[in-house]
Amino acid sequence: RHIIRTCWNFTGEQIIFERFASSNYRSKEVKEAFNALEKAMLVHVIYPVTSAKLPLLSDYRKRPKLFCLETGITNYKAKIQEEVLLSKNIEDVWRGKIAEQIVFHELQAFNYSLQDSMHFWRRNQQGSEAEVDFVFNYKNQIIPIEVKSGVIGKLKSLHLFMEESESDLAVRVWSKALSLENVETKSGKQFRLLNVPFYYVCMLSKILENLEKLN
Repeated sequence: RHIIRTCWNFTGEQIIFERFASSNYRSKEVKEAFNALEKAMLVHVIYPVTSAKLPLLSDYRKRPKLFCLETGITNYKAKIQEEVLLSKNIEDVWRGKIAEQIVFHELQAFNYSLQDSMHFWRRNQQGSEAEVDFVFNYKNQIIPIEVKSGVIGKLKSLHLFMEESESDLAVRVWSKALSLENVETKSGKQFRLLNVPFYYVCMLSKILENLEKLN
């Protein structure tokens, strides 16, 4: 009950089980409660990977990221409906957490089997805060997804991921038009950046299959 009352305020965030949401509950209790709520499909807890290469292996020693049942309910429970409705750019609302929640559910919509294999990426380097919002296995290559409207030069975490990755394709979800760009990292690696509008994320698999038509 405590998690159901409070979890909406932590959507899109990395969480700690121990004393979750300022409670007195211990890590084991909270984790068991989250496991039960996941089975009921009320929440989703995804773990990071620390490698940019296959296979995608969850690192259960690191903090997981929480996503809630549904974006509309989350907005209501977090009392940010007006902020969402009046915003000109969803990425500016609630430090981008709602935008990330939307993309999470859109990714599930295009392939529900992703639910058990959804991950995000954290760089395995002490002191580094580099993080990519989502990564998934698409036809034996890891596709990173950043939910961000910033210019290419500010996609620092994505660039770091691509420098370690064997893939040459990355995805940015934003509020502008569908497009494809050629990008180069600081180390000189070239890769393709596929820019996908929010409303089109659920069609991502078809876009990837027909990528050559975007040129």
